[in-house]
Amino acid sequence: SEQLFSKENTNLNKLVRVNYQRQTLSSSSVDEAPEPFLSVDERQVYAMPTIEKMRALFNNYELDTSVNEYVTPMEKKEENDFVDALLGTNVMRSAMLFLQKKGVATADPKTHHDLLKTIWFQLYSRGNGKIGSSGFEHVFLNEVSNGTMIGLHNWVYLYDQEKAGNLDYQGYIKKMDFGGKGEIAKVRLTFNKLMKPSNSLFVGTSPELEFALYTVCFQMRPDTECPLAYNGKKFTVKTFTFRYRGKNLIGGAWPNF
Repeated sequence: SEQLFSKENTNLNKLVRVNYQRQTLSSSSVDEAPEPFLSVDERQVYAMPTIEKMRALFNNYELDTSVNEYVTPMEKKEENDFVDALLGTNVMRSAMLFLQKKGVATADPKTHHDLLKTIWFQLYSRGNGKIGSSGFEHVFLNEVSNGTMIGLHNWVYLYDQEKAGNLDYQGYIKKMDFGGKGEIAKVRLTFNKLMKPSNSLFVGTSPELEFALYTVCFQMRPDTECPLAYNGKKFTVKTFTFRYRGKNLIGGAWPNF
């Protein structure tokens, strides 16, 4: 993980400001944060190739897991463009090289693309016979399943939704700062009035770093805590497997500390 963080060469930490406000508990329902959680230099942040291509995917999904997802040819192209952009970064190349050395990935770049497309974008069903979910939608956006909010572990999506008035940040439970390379926050929030008492996410990190950490942990230590460290700060990434039609897909992934 140190190596992946060291390959992160964005200046996002200067472009994203976190306003934590007051500390809270997951059991509380008092809004301890009247102001927004994030302020972002949109002009520079949205122009980053991987963020630009990731945001293009945000409007491709039905958040309700009981509604079938249909992927149009245009949406499929957007997925492929995003995966190609990820694989063009030093961070993701380093992650795939590591998986190669561990015998999980081959040297053929096409298999790297196929691996990411399968584990992150293959659609699956969380119930009721509806093909309404994917690893990417769950982790990088969020979903509503039987009236409960699940997922939502990406700060770019959180910022977009907060700005649109759909999401209300209500205070932080815990926080960990990596000293200029982003941070991890455990927060309480509501989305369209649905409460999520405790939600962990990286903040100020690139999509490629998050994808790299989650993908490596999912391949090497699925369904368990994957121990990581950066700048002397220890944390874990928790992933879990969604087994669907004989394939192991990402059911969830988030940082823990």
